[in-house]
Amino acid sequence: MTTAPIPTSSNTDLERIRTNHEREIHGWAKAMGTSPERLKQAVQAVGITPRKVRAYLRHMG
Repeated sequence: MTTAPIPTSSNTDLERIRTNHEREIHGWAKAMGTSPERLKQAVQAVGITPRKVRAYLRHMG
């Protein structure tokens, strides 16, 4: 069984974290189990790639 893609996002949107969109910040933060503020700090530290941000957040505890 496959899951349906998010209708408002393209695959390109799912490959980056855009910090200038508050709705996206909150969505990514929830998905990664962190606060929007910590997510923004992680993006500043490692860039907009979700894989790198997840790794950074795990490393920082």
